[in-house]
Amino acid sequence: MGVLAATMFGSTTVMPGTVFQPETVLEAISEHRCTIVSGGPSMFYALLGKLEEGPYDVSSIKKGVVTSAACTSDLVEKMRTKLKAQTIYTVYGSAECSPVVSSTSPDEPTDRWIRTIGTPLPHVEVKVVDAEGRMVPVNTKGELCTRGPHVFRGYLNDDAKTNEAIRENWYHTGDAAKLSEDGRITFSGTHERGDCAQLCERVATGD
Repeated sequence: MGVLAATMFGSTTVMPGTVFQPETVLEAISEHRCTIVSGGPSMFYALLGKLEEGPYDVSSIKKGVVTSAACTSDLVEKMRTKLKAQTIYTVYGSAECSPVVSSTSPDEPTDRWIRTIGTPLPHVEVKVVDAEGRMVPVNTKGELCTRGPHVFRGYLNDDAKTNEAIRENWYHTGDAAKLSEDGRITFSGTHERGDCAQLCERVATGD
C-alpha cells in the first residue's frame, strides 16, 4: 500500500530491509527524514520500545498508518506523544483488494473510530454475511465481503480458489467483522478461509 501511494503522489518510499527490525526502521526514519510510517500494532509497539533505548530522531514523522488490526487508545496516545505522529489512520484491506477496503478519518474525534477499521472507501461496497451468504443484522458478527473495481480478477491458475473467494461478484475476505448503523467496520478475527501469508508469483500487468 505504501509503495502504491508514494508512486501516485510522486513521493519517496524508504524500505530499510526485507525483515522488520525496529532499530533499522528508526535509523532509516532519522536518516531519510520520513514523514509517514505504516505497520501493524505490534510493529509500532516494537518501534516505541526501541525508541526508548537510543537517541533516534523521529521529529520528521507527521502521520502513522496502522494496518492489519484495529488501533487501541493506548497505541494512539503513544504514537502521538512518542513518535510525534499527530495524524493517525487505521486501514483495512488485502492484496486481493488493491489493497484498501476501509479507512478511518483523521478529521473525526478519536473516540468515534477507535477500535474500528473505519468506513468503506467511496468506490467500495461492503456487507457482512452468515455461513449461508445471507446479510446479517447491524452489529452482528459475520464474514466481511466487498465488491467494486478494487477487487482482483482471481488467483493465478487456480479457478477453484477463485470461485470460492468470489461469488456473485462479491469477494469473501475470510475475515469476521461487524457493521454498525453508521457504516463503521469492527474487525472481529479471521474465518477459516483467511490467508495471512501466501507464497506469491510475480505476474506481469499484461497477464
